[in-house]
Amino acid sequence: MQCVIVDDRPWSTQYAIVSRPHPMQVGVTLESLGAIIAYAEDDAIVIKGTSEVFEELRARGFACVEIERFEIPFDPATSRLPSVMSARTRSIIDSLISLVSDTLVRNSIQSMQNFGTRYWNNVNRDSVSRWVRAQYLAAGITDVRLDSFQYSGTCQANVVATLPGMINPSRELIVGGPS
Repeated sequence: MQCVIVDDRPWSTQYAIVSRPHPMQVGVTLESLGAIIAYAEDDAIVIKGTSEVFEELRARGFACVEIERFEIPFDPATSRLPSVMSARTRSIIDSLISLVSDTLVRNSIQSMQNFGTRYWNNVNRDSVSRWVRAQYLAAGITDVRLDSFQYSGTCQANVVATLPGMINPSRELIVGGPS
């Protein structure tokens, strides 16, 4: 996985995710409407701009969703193991660590790489989505579903795994990954 710096001056203004409706509008660029492109890939773009810029994009037919800034506070009491643990707790942790195999981790990563992508033009995209779903189920997450949508005349699937929180179950945290 490659690390990408999206913005060297983060949160100096608001962000939004923008995608174009099809067919593409000719002669209209995001920059000409006052948006600053922070990151672009295929059919989604992260831009910086003002509420007025976002409204103008929506008025011109762009899908534009503002990104809310949310900082996760650091709590040293819950972010690391306590320095004093009982012998029983240490034994449980040691037994879990012994179950981790570098060969198993390498093989799992290689399996993911061999699949390629679940992107629209990949012939095995459905198999990839089902495999990702199976991995969540194997990890013990029971609320996993495929959410289908149409793109470029093909049926696509996002894998949606829901893990309810223990402290604030009514709050939602959405985590995404590459195709």
